[in-house]
Amino acid sequence: MKGRAHVISFMAVVMVVGIVFSAGCQEEQASPDEQARVAEIAEVKKQARLIAVENARLKKDIATQKQQYEAKLSRQKAELDKCLQDRKALAELSKENIDELMNAVIAMTMEENQKLREENTALKARIDQIGKELEEAKKQATGGSGG
Repeated sequence: MKGRAHVISFMAVVMVVGIVFSAGCQEEQASPDEQARVAEIAEVKKQARLIAVENARLKKDIATQKQQYEAKLSRQKAELDKCLQDRKALAELSKENIDELMNAVIAMTMEENQKLREENTALKARIDQIGKELEEAKKQATGGSGG
């Protein structure tokens, strides 16, 4: 009997150990709240991955647009510099043309003034001559009839 008691107790110990191990190895059944929470966490992780992919795409788009903007800005700056240079050259050319035109007008005016002075002098001399001739004619007319 003692042997049997040992066997029974050994069997009881093995059963208790088996029950403990099987209870520990069994997966716990998750409650509906826990299942919903796990599903929500999985959805949040999925959305986070999608957001990360979208952020990477947007950063790439921003970098591309920034390069295009900088290239366009550089071209426009070069065009502005060229326009400013052209404007300066035209202003200088215009100033030179105005100076030449003014000098030409002044020269023509001075030449015309000189001609008018000479003509004036000639006319004054002619007037003086006519005046003298008139006086001589008066003298002859009065001297010839009075005498």
